[in-house]
Amino acid sequence: MKLASAERDRHLVVVTHHPPFRLEGPRRRHYLNGLSGYEKLVESLGQRRCTLLHGHLHKLSRRQVGSLEMIGVPSASNVTGYRESQLSYHVYTFDRSGLKEAEAVIYWPDADDGVGRFERRALPETALEV
Repeated sequence: MKLASAERDRHLVVVTHHPPFRLEGPRRRHYLNGLSGYEKLVESLGQRRCTLLHGHLHKLSRRQVGSLEMIGVPSASNVTGYRESQLSYHVYTFDRSGLKEAEAVIYWPDADDGVGRFERRALPETALEV
């Protein structure tokens, strides 16, 4: 893939909607066709420094395949009450060598004051499987 060979001295950031891996189990069958050709994409990107950000699962996940790091982002609108899937967004800091910092900003609605609160947390550095 030409994408993976472009400017090898820089860290590449790729964003997709669907996750670049196959999910197992009967509850997740509808995700199987989410990203066709994901094997080729992961193989190609795994040969260089790269971070791939994806959504679709509405849950935080983090995987490492070779030098390719994959981070799944929760929904920006789900109110679930669980930290890994609660309404949030991520803030990333990169330089030429790669991801330097990854932080989640999570919104917790509060029925008492009707406003809610935001919580900032570093993303876990270890892999989280979905």
